[in-house]
Amino acid sequence: MPTINLNQAKIFLNNITPKNKVAIIHDNDGDGYTAAILLFNFLKNKKIKPTIFSFDRNNPQNYNLKKFDTILIVDLAPLLILKTLQTIKHKKVFYTDHHPKDTQIPKQILEYRTKSEISSAKTIYDLVGGNEFLKTIANYTDAGWLQKENRKILNKFLKKNKITSKQFNKQVIYKITRTIDYFYKKPNKAFKILKSISSLKDLSKLNKYDKIIGEEIKKIIKQYETKKQKIGNINFYYFKPGYPIKSLIINEISYANPKQTYIFATPTINNKKIISLSARNQTKKIDMAQLLKTGIKNLHNAAAGGHIPAAGATIQSKDLNQFKQNLKNSKPFKQTTRFRHKNKKP
Repeated sequence: MPTINLNQAKIFLNNITPKNKVAIIHDNDGDGYTAAILLFNFLKNKKIKPTIFSFDRNNPQNYNLKKFDTILIVDLAPLLILKTLQTIKHKKVFYTDHHPKDTQIPKQILEYRTKSEISSAKTIYDLVGGNEFLKTIANYTDAGWLQKENRKILNKFLKKNKITSKQFNKQVIYKITRTIDYFYKKPNKAFKILKSISSLKDLSKLNKYDKIIGEEIKKIIKQYETKKQKIGNINFYYFKPGYPIKSLIINEISYANPKQTYIFATPTINNKKIISLSARNQTKKIDMAQLLKTGIKNLHNAAAGGHIPAAGATIQSKDLNQFKQNLKNSKPFKQTTRFRHKNKKP
């Protein structure tokens, strides 16, 4: 496949003209939305109005790309987008992602692949630029704030606006991600609202969605303390939220307890026969993607992937007990158990 570098990616994007019919496909999270908004603004300045598609894991083929000659794809692991890539490989396609490479993609696709710790939004900012607000989010999102060089950019923004990192997380990141989850049935509505946010003062537009999702999160976290299940040293929790907020909840809990391992499970919003799983351990000493792959071993119509500290999977609802049994019986699970005992405080 023609893997390209930063300069080649810039040339491709700069050569897009108003004559092209452009589509942008992005992941349905803060990183994916921010990357897509940066691309949208870049193209808008070139008098190009792209069509936006938010990727739906429950129905990944739910868009028609026939009329587009130029397609830009951001923040989607290869296996998630493979079928789409195979159908559009004859078009002009630019694809950038930072997830571990879990499959080969068609050789015709122009691919700019980065490291796991570099968010897709940061990659797009480096390619096309953007305002200071979006630059800060791009360097913060998807755990980008853990990187020293990104914290310098964040701290500069915080100092200028006289807020703390905790306030930024609550007032900016929480509101953005909660708005995305509030509009899970209407991603185009979420995109329209979020692309209008260009400064801290604009964030008041998101207060309503932040409040509704925030109340749901508080309720479920409270329930977690009494309903969680221990599978060895894994904190397992199955619940049925009214919004797709599993990632928000597991992130909040795991960042507060970074050495612990968590797997949270919920029925998918659009298909109750499918369970979505998220796994977290912030130490990066246990591979969450591998842990989930161990759990789905020999399960039909199951998939797993992601980063070392954070990963996701889907299984059929009927296989949930077998998934948990696979974890109990597995070598990786035993390694996880030993790791936790080794680091247990006296």
